Amino acid sequence: MSRVAFAFAVLPASGAAILLQADPLVFVALGATLIIGLQQGSEMDVMTFAICRTFCLLRYASIFRFVHIEGMIANTFGACSFGARFDLIQSYDLA
Repeated sequence: MSRVAFAFAVLPASGAAILLQADPLVFVALGATLIIGLQQGSEMDVMTFAICRTFCLLRYASIFRFVHIEGMIANTFGACSFGARFDLIQSYDLA
């Protein structure tokens, strides 16, 4: 399980690194976007499996709810901070 989760964490980082190139080729950029999209699609599956294997099933719903709420708060904070950073420096480069 940990190897699969590790792979799905490292792959989008490599996709983001590819997109940081000054002028990537179109098919390379599409491949990098596909890699990042795979992680986004598997995020909930990996999280539910990890919670199920790590914690007691009697507490599964409560633990899943809190993990999901924390993820939603982090996504909201990240999106707002990207917007605030753009308003401040007029660029998404640093973000």
